[in-house]
Amino acid sequence: MRLFKPDVDKLKARNDVDGLIKALDDPAFELRIKAIYALGNIGDRRAVNGLIEHLGDAEGSVRQESALALGKLGDPRAVDALIAALDDEYERTRGCAAYALGKIGDLRAIDALVRASHDKHDGVRRLALKALGKLGDQRALEALISALRDTSRDVQLVAVRELATLGDPRVVAPLVEALRDSSRAVQKVAIKALGSLGDASVVKPLIASLIANSELVSMRRVIVAALLEIGDPVVEPLIEALSGDHEVARTVAAEVLGELGDARAEDPLIKMLSQVDLGVPNERSNLQRSAAAALGNIGNPRAVGPLIEALVQPRDVDVRILAASALGKIGDPRAVEPLIQVLDDGAPEVRTAAMYALGEIGDTRAVQPLADKLLSEGRAIRVSATSALGQIGDTAAVEPLIQALGDSDSTVRGNAAYALGQIGDTRAVQPLIKALMSEKSKTPSQTVEEALQKLSGAKDSPI
Repeated sequence: MRLFKPDVDKLKARNDVDGLIKALDDPAFELRIKAIYALGNIGDRRAVNGLIEHLGDAEGSVRQESALALGKLGDPRAVDALIAALDDEYERTRGCAAYALGKIGDLRAIDALVRASHDKHDGVRRLALKALGKLGDQRALEALISALRDTSRDVQLVAVRELATLGDPRVVAPLVEALRDSSRAVQKVAIKALGSLGDASVVKPLIASLIANSELVSMRRVIVAALLEIGDPVVEPLIEALSGDHEVARTVAAEVLGELGDARAEDPLIKMLSQVDLGVPNERSNLQRSAAAALGNIGNPRAVGPLIEALVQPRDVDVRILAASALGKIGDPRAVEPLIQVLDDGAPEVRTAAMYALGEIGDTRAVQPLADKLLSEGRAIRVSATSALGQIGDTAAVEPLIQALGDSDSTVRGNAAYALGQIGDTRAVQPLIKALMSEKSKTPSQTVEEALQKLSGAKDSPI
């Protein structure tokens, strides 16, 4: 007969391990569970024997919590008892035992976990496979490959993820096979797993998967991420893919090569940008867009000439926008005059892209042409011009920017104030004070204050 009911919360608060171990024998299974949970969180290995004993408790939920707590303690003395618990009648106990064996990481559990990976309950199979992946032993390979054919999608997904953790070249073939699975979720996990292997041999299967799923943007993103994760080994295979037959594969190859920034890709990308016989017009434009963006990311001045040609020729507007952006990233002064030339282009988007590019290059030859655009009727043009002038930072822009403080558009006014703060010419102080007093919009007011603080060199506004 129980003389008193143990207060598990107080015992836990005092880290009273001995008291909690005694509470394991309380007749109320709810209290036993609370004590087990507390011992698992405290992490004192004095509790191991008591927890092992309760793997044989009459209550399934007590056995389950005991297995979880033993996993938290991580003591190899529990391995044999946890292996035995893999045959428990209660599937949650079996699953928790598998989880705990994975946490402990003792290789004695391999064979038992392989058997558990064929458990009748999919949750147990899933946890056994996760444990096998954590143990990282080559004996787990066959069990994980077999699980790729499991009837449960969740089990298949775990198998794909864990295969990648083994670091065995033999996992490549089953993961490539998983790219052809009917489930998009399985395919995506397989793509991520292949990316983590860092093996150039997976590039062609990934490109094949890209072609098979060319209409799915989400699949494309996952494949791009996988190729980028592999890194340098993909460069040569992707350069080869640039001259392939499939538009999506070629555009993705260009995108990844640009992100990797490898100079080996420059000549093939220049060729792609410059060719006029790339196929049907839409396909040609898509390829040229990808090439222009990639060349900008690589940033080699050798691409300046072809990019200038793409900028000034009457091609697809998006190609010209990306060419302007690429020229801005490269920052070569040879691009300044062609970019100034297109400030009067018929496509507003091209004019805007040219302004931002001129701002990035920072050449003072662009100051007056950009200042002239502050009188434009187009709001987007005035916004871009003020931003670019601030980036260039030349004092010749001060007077036009002071005039822009009175623009009808609040974004233009804010950009002009910011630009004046960046330039740092004291001629702007009084006009900025005047603008602050008359400004009705919150955002430009804050920007004006920040500009005045920069000009005054003080932390607080001079007003």
